[in-house]
Amino acid sequence: MNILQVYDGYSKVEPESGAMAVAFQLSKHLAQAGHKVTIVERKGDKEDPDVEYCEGIKFVRLEARKRGSSAFDVVYRFPFGLVDVVVDGFRFAAKVNRYLSKVENSFDVIHVHFPMAANVLIMLNRTLRKKMVYTFHGDVYRLNLDSQFRLPWYVRLLSPDLFLMRRVRKVVLLNDSVCSKLVSSGKIQPHKAVAIPNGIDISRFYPEVDCADIKQKYGLNNRITVLFVGVIFPRKGVEYLVKAADRLINQLGYKGLKFLLVGRTEVDREYVTKLQQFIKDRRLDEEVKMAGMVPFDDLRKLYAACDIFVLPSLEEACPSVVTEAMATGKPVIGTKVGGMLMQIRDGWNGFLVGPENEIDLAEKIKYLIDHPEGRLRMGGNSRKRAEEEFSWTKVAEKYVKVYQEVLK
Repeated sequence: MNILQVYDGYSKVEPESGAMAVAFQLSKHLAQAGHKVTIVERKGDKEDPDVEYCEGIKFVRLEARKRGSSAFDVVYRFPFGLVDVVVDGFRFAAKVNRYLSKVENSFDVIHVHFPMAANVLIMLNRTLRKKMVYTFHGDVYRLNLDSQFRLPWYVRLLSPDLFLMRRVRKVVLLNDSVCSKLVSSGKIQPHKAVAIPNGIDISRFYPEVDCADIKQKYGLNNRITVLFVGVIFPRKGVEYLVKAADRLINQLGYKGLKFLLVGRTEVDREYVTKLQQFIKDRRLDEEVKMAGMVPFDDLRKLYAACDIFVLPSLEEACPSVVTEAMATGKPVIGTKVGGMLMQIRDGWNGFLVGPENEIDLAEKIKYLIDHPEGRLRMGGNSRKRAEEEFSWTKVAEKYVKVYQEVLK
């Protein structure tokens, strides 16, 4: 097959993390399977070549304006954020459409990853709809489905995601939960929707990583380390992990623990300040640390250096941080939401707990602290599950089946 990936992100398609890594890794493994793959993206720097080949993928880069690091950061800049994103998407779509006009009918499948430019593209060229696949990288929050968090009214007024989903041939959701909710609510037709989780590059994340320098750098030596990776804001449920740490250390008397919180802190300053004050008030300064954003190589080693990985989110799609921890051979504790129900087998490679429940969370962390053999067993199971269910080779095979349905 000849496959086009249209990436309307504000960052370059690279293998590290996020939707950009999905586009890169999926394309790479499709190319390894013998398919012809082209990625069209925005040109990041003037020095970037217009056309480049990497890992068997053809990259086509178009000059297109971008007003921030992420479209979904820009859209919240009331009142003009949404207008800015729409204008940027229109310009990029127009250039993609111009590119497609030069290579008329050469692509069997057009796979899009963001809704802004894709919506414009299917309005400019309606014939593209019949061979378009859309991967929705968000969760119930972005679709305003059973979410305790509310989108701004001007975003809820017209969901670009739902508009696109109703007009393309196939929609890929990242977990069974959001897929079934969309279908049962009547927002999209059952034959359009399929659940495929994001994959993991098991050659980049693995247990046998030398992390002695990282343990020294982050003060993890001789500590049982609990790692969190994600944006420090309410939807990630970080407060419940901090409260669980308080329960373990101040109420149950556990010593020698380290809770390391890795991720952006600028998204919700008020929330971060409250967490910091709680940590100070409970005298947890030595045990609970916010590391902010860290270099990718540090992150890869931190997975290997930790003993337990925890993601206490209130909502999720298919968190890559969980599969990264699994591939690194760690027991994982997550909440019973979204894609974590597909990633974690309760009691086998980790534990599932209820969201907003620091007592249950503390109990599961306590079990893994008290049972080092259980940590090793569950960590080994995590690696096995990552290899058998979430490797990009397996995920690419599932996408090929979706593409084949589009071709029928």
